[in-house]
Amino acid sequence: MVTPSPTATPEPVKTIPFPIGKIETPKFENKFQGSDKPYHFLLVDDNAINLRIFARVLRKLFPRALVRCVQDSLALELTEELFSRFDCVFLDIDMPLVTGIDIATTLRGFPTLDHVGLIAVTTRALLSDMELYDSIGFDHTFPKPLNVSYSDILAKIEQVVSVRGALREGRRSSR
Repeated sequence: MVTPSPTATPEPVKTIPFPIGKIETPKFENKFQGSDKPYHFLLVDDNAINLRIFARVLRKLFPRALVRCVQDSLALELTEELFSRFDCVFLDIDMPLVTGIDIATTLRGFPTLDHVGLIAVTTRALLSDMELYDSIGFDHTFPKPLNVSYSDILAKIEQVVSVRGALREGRRSSR
């Protein structure tokens, strides 16, 4: 421990004049424009907080969209009728009992549902994981935590839904 010398005198405090007045803080305009498309989205994640966060993001990006959240993957009846209602399904991969991979495999097993977009939202986002997701039929992967700009998320979802929707239209026109 350093102790001051009994004969030391403190240096005088120097003041720097600073003009006092109104301090302007930068104003950021939110120029982000969401999509006006009335998509139907299904979110499946075992974590309620993750569901709430991602649902909020989707509602900001797609204000007219219907967003259904399911926390218990076992509660999902994995039927063709269920999946046919949605334009895109967002799946957490690591869920107990029924995983996102199980759900994706079931969904891709219905040939009439090739129009449904499938996006993984997961902490498992290594290259080897993403190759597996691609082979199962996922269209894209968003890593958790979601460190992507709104415009990038919007663009990717629009792309997935557009490409998958074209498959539906192609099937209709071939009838």
